[in-house]
Amino acid sequence: MNDLIGIDPKAPESIRDVTDLLRIFGPSEGRFIVDFPMGWQKDLREHLRTFSDLGAMLADEIIKYRLAHAVLPTNVRFRSNMSWSENAVNLKSEVCKLVGVSGRPSNLVESIDVVLGDPNAFPDASGAFVDRTADAYVKAARPILMVSRKVVLVDPFLVLKFQLNARGVWMPDRRHKVILQFMSEAVKWRQVEAFEIFYSPSKTGRSIDSQRLDFQSIANEVGASRIAVAVHSLDRNEADKQHGRYLLGLRNGLHFDHGFDVANDGSKNHVEWLSGSALKSLLDKFT
Repeated sequence: MNDLIGIDPKAPESIRDVTDLLRIFGPSEGRFIVDFPMGWQKDLREHLRTFSDLGAMLADEIIKYRLAHAVLPTNVRFRSNMSWSENAVNLKSEVCKLVGVSGRPSNLVESIDVVLGDPNAFPDASGAFVDRTADAYVKAARPILMVSRKVVLVDPFLVLKFQLNARGVWMPDRRHKVILQFMSEAVKWRQVEAFEIFYSPSKTGRSIDSQRLDFQSIANEVGASRIAVAVHSLDRNEADKQHGRYLLGLRNGLHFDHGFDVANDGSKNHVEWLSGSALKSLLDKFT
C-alpha cells in the first residue's frame, strides 16, 4: 500500500505511455510518484508538449486533474549537473521502483517500455490490513495529508474526550492521539488549509460545541493556526444511516473499515483507497 515510484519525467514516449501511467497511478490504486526532481509535474508538462498538438492540449489537464494527487514530495536532492538516472541512485532507498527512458536500463533503473509491457510490474497497492495504531493510520493517510488542500474525516462514532468519573473529569479518548497526529502531519507539509470532521452527536453523546472545542484544542496544540477546522453533525438526515468511516482529500480518499480507534491487542484495520465512483459520491456529500 502507498507504493512510491521514481519516474524520469522524460520517460513517456507517447500519449499511450501517459494513458498507462494515468491508469497505474489512479486515485484508487495506492501508488504514487516521487516529486523528483522538484517540479516533476512542470517537467512532465513541458515534455508532453513536445509530442504533438494533442500532447500540448492534454498536458495541463493531465497534470492538474489526473496526476496532481499522485505526486508526493521528497527530501532527496536532485543535482542538475547529473542525469536523472545518476540522481536516482540517491532515491533508491525511498522507492519500490525506478523507471527511466527506453533503451537505457541499468542495475537500478528500468526502461519505461519494459515496465509498461509487464503486467506484473506493479503489484496491487490499493489497500492493506494495518496495525490499529496512530502511527500506522498516519502512514496510510500521509499521501492525503501531504498534498490535499482540504481534508474531511467522516466517522459517526468519533469522540475526542470521555468523562472519566461523575466529578466531571474529562480525559482524551483513544482516537484523540490519531486526530492529533493527523493534524501534526498536515502542519508538517503545509498544504492543508481546511480540516473538517463529520460525526454523530446522538451516537457519541458529545455535542457539536464540545466536539468543536476539543478539535480546536488539538489544532492549537500542534500549531495548526493556518488550518481552518470545523465539526459537522451526521444526524441531520436520519434517513441516511451513515456507518462508513473515511478520510477524504479533494482527489482521493481512504476507507477505514474499523474507524479511527486504536488497540494494542495486535488486531488490524482494513484500510483501502476508494474507487473513483465512491470518492465522487462522498465528495459530493461532504465537501
